[in-house]
Amino acid sequence: MRIWFSIFILVFFPINIALSSENTCIKPPELLVSDINLLINRSSRIVIATDARWSAPPLSRENVNLPLREGREEVASSGSQDRSEAVLPLYTLTVVEDLKGSGSDTIMVVGAPPFDEAHLAKVKSGAASRKPGNGYDQMINEDFEGHQAKIFWNDNTSGRTPPDTNCAVLPRFSNSGTYLVFVGTPHAKGYEAIKVKNDKWLAYVRGSLRGQQ
Repeated sequence: MRIWFSIFILVFFPINIALSSENTCIKPPELLVSDINLLINRSSRIVIATDARWSAPPLSRENVNLPLREGREEVASSGSQDRSEAVLPLYTLTVVEDLKGSGSDTIMVVGAPPFDEAHLAKVKSGAASRKPGNGYDQMINEDFEGHQAKIFWNDNTSGRTPPDTNCAVLPRFSNSGTYLVFVGTPHAKGYEAIKVKNDKWLAYVRGSLRGQQ
């Protein structure tokens, strides 16, 4: 019995540790998972945005942790710590309301590809559409039951775009979705989908901003 226990400790436990380290962000940068009140306070611009469009820009992962500006359109950084040369999509969203700060009526956000690699290859070859379907929209626009779910509030890493395996926050957007975006302030809760009028997260942010006035 002791022999088998030793084998388990020496063989299986280290393997599990290695697998866990490879597939998770062990310690996300504090910037990406900070307290929500700190997120609201440090953000210079907070908007409600919709009508997301995407393109493959000449940007690499090594640049997405930098706050960028292109003309009058603001680019929201994604806080990546990864320095690979993978090209990332650029989403352009239309601002429908400024909750804090002001600026252009469009924002640009560096994010994750809107499809998996196989579908992206088909899009590039012209064999598939660049427009996601309804199933895709439902999948990526998780709103935590109007942000009433306890898991959203009990964990700063819980959000629509938690840090990925490279400890980067890279959101996806759909054309039909509406989002509460903290412009230029990467965070796990910085790009939440808003699907109902009485959304709790939106109400919380509005209330916090009223308290700052």
